[in-house]
Amino acid sequence: MKPLYMGDNSVIYNLKNDKDMTKKFVNLCPHAIVMNDGRSFPPSGVVARVEESFTPFNSDGIATQMFGDVQGLPAPQEGVYYIVSGYVSNAILKAGGKRPDVITPATGHPDTKRDENGHIKSVAGFWCICG
Repeated sequence: MKPLYMGDNSVIYNLKNDKDMTKKFVNLCPHAIVMNDGRSFPPSGVVARVEESFTPFNSDGIATQMFGDVQGLPAPQEGVYYIVSGYVSNAILKAGGKRPDVITPATGHPDTKRDENGHIKSVAGFWCICG
């Protein structure tokens, strides 16, 4: 599937060849997301992340990690999907958030394509924080 537009750190695809189904995808991951159907979403240059802090290491070299707010996630916009990591989506869910515009590659789905070393080559789709 060829994109209708690539630029301004986003990709626009016409889903199901319907002008009402044109959606803009902004990849907030630091790497490209490749779909099984050939679509590709390059990184936008903005990365959504979860704030982290740590306690000092104990005598065994073990620290406790604490998680904070999500950083780098824009406010919802009509017709825009934001692609984020599962880590970011889970932080939003844990905080009680619902963002149907925030989607995450479905890396655990059985249709995910992997190479001989088990590394992900492409995914079949996304999951959302739809509530």
